[in-house]
Parts: sequence; structure tokens; C-alpha cells
Amino acid sequence: MNKAKLNFIIDIFMFICMMLVASIGFLIKFTLIPGREAREIYGRDVDLFLFGMNRHQWGTLHLYIGFTLLGLLVLHILLHWKMIVALYRQLIPSPKIRKRGSWIFVVVSIFLMVFPFLVNPKVVDRGAGKGYHGGSKIYKGQTQSPIKKTEDKPQSSKHHGNHTVS
Repeated sequence: MNKAKLNFIIDIFMFICMMLVASIGFLIKFTLIPGREAREIYGRDVDLFLFGMNRHQWGTLHLYIGFTLLGLLVLHILLHWKMIVALYRQLIPSPKIRKRGSWIFVVVSIFLMVFPFLVNPKVVDRGAGKGYHGGSKIYKGQTQSPIKKTEDKPQSSKHHGNHTVS
């Protein structure tokens, strides 16, 4: 297969991967909405599925297609390397500035790739049984937790079959 045909095939697959990444991203954001938003719309806790997959499974597929796109991008760059170098030399005639620009590009690229592995998320304890709505998150101008605290009242025990329920 000649280089032009290979480039064309790679470009087609890159375009398909880009459209899939965008489409699945929109699907996760706007259709397979998270539990809090689904609760507001449906009035109860529901699980949303499309073609037998929930939003987390679609997210995994989104990630794998993104990796595929990155691999195709590397192939695309390798196949166009001579053209990229020639255009870069024309765009920035000074070898000194070209070298600095190249190093900055490489360092920024590596940083962006490893950044997710270097950071730690903030961990906030929600408390038992409070789910996402627990804690002191502010909703629509409220300054208190959206969950009302109930007074602890002693409850009588009831006997149901082999289980005692409080």
C-alpha cells in the first residue's frame, strides 16, 4: 500500500474516532445524566442505560476510543514528519528559537499527559447514607444542607418473621 492511501485510511479512522469521542461525551453529559440530575428529572433513583450500557461503561468506551485516537495521531505525525519539519523551519527561520519552541512543546505535551497521574483528588466524607446530596454543598442559593436533619427518636422494635426490625 502506498503512503498516500495509508494516510487517507488513517485520517478516516482518526475522524471516526474524533466523532465517536465527541458523540459519547455528549451522550454521557446530556443523555445518560448522573444520579442527582436523573433524580430531579424522574423524581426517583433510576439507572439509565443505552444499548445495555450505563454512563460509566460508556465512559470506559470513551476512554478506549480516546487512546485509539492518540495512537492514530502518533502514526499520522510519524507519516507526516518530513513535512512537519520543513513547515516548522519555514515558519520559524531562527534555529535557536526553533529549538526552544520544540523543547517547550515537548515539555508541555509530556506534562499534559502525566498530569492526571500526578494529582490527588480532594476527598470529602459524605457521611453515612447521605449520598451525593449530603454534606454542606450549596444548592441554588441555599446556605444549608438540602437534607433536613430529623430528631433521634427512640423507635419500638417490631418482630417480622425471623427478623427484628427497629
